[in-house]
Amino acid sequence: MATLSAGRKHKVTIVGSGNWGTTMAKLVAENVKEHPSLFEETVQMWVFEEDYTFSKDSPHYSGSDKPEKLSQIINKVHENVKYLPNIKLPSNVVANPDLPDSCKDSTMLSSSSHISSLHVRASSWSARFCHMRERSAVQRVLMSARKAFDSCPRPLA
Repeated sequence: MATLSAGRKHKVTIVGSGNWGTTMAKLVAENVKEHPSLFEETVQMWVFEEDYTFSKDSPHYSGSDKPEKLSQIINKVHENVKYLPNIKLPSNVVANPDLPDSCKDSTMLSSSSHISSLHVRASSWSARFCHMRERSAVQRVLMSARKAFDSCPRPLA
């Protein structure tokens, strides 16, 4: 594991909040709590913001059919009701729809984007990551947790 200056702890961000990203956030959050000398307790999870409406038979249904922001729901009920329903998330997982903010000062980043989005987003993700890296004195470790690999018809730049 990369070392940090004395007294500094690793800050972890999961980039992605589908079922795989949410599962990673849950496991990482449980582990950082077990190692408080190495990690900050809060684990940021970047969420592609979308609206979600609870069905009337949901235990989280509040009587309103008005859509709510997924990130707000995750932070309120500690569950990703859309992509990983019925699995409780630790309270130290924070859903954040702002990518630069969720990655700010993180020393460990893990991307869990699905392979089908790799071709479309790779250059954008790389550019954003490199831009954030250039603006920060923090040394970062970037981990990829993709579920599959595919050949790309054109170079990723």
